[in-house]
Amino acid sequence: IYGKVEGNIRASIITICASGAVKGEVIGETVVVMGIVDGRIHGEKVQLLAGATVRGDIVHGALGIDTAASFEGASRRNPNAMAAAPAVKAASATPPDRI
Repeated sequence: IYGKVEGNIRASIITICASGAVKGEVIGETVVVMGIVDGRIHGEKVQLLAGATVRGDIVHGALGIDTAASFEGASRRNPNAMAAAPAVKAASATPPDRI
């Protein structure tokens, strides 16, 4: 993710680049953060690299935090972090009006 996202994200592998920002839940097998996350993170493997800013809780199987990363929240180790993750609802698409 290079831009800004408002909403929840669920994928197998998620990388939030230095220019990326997410406001919502981030759920993935592997989550790498170099940008900003305002919300909860669920991941089997979570890495906060230099320059990362996370404001929210992290539920993880394994967690790595670089000394140059910022983390405000609580972390909880759960060997099955993905099972504890909430379901992310798909946005409903409304077809455009026909003229």
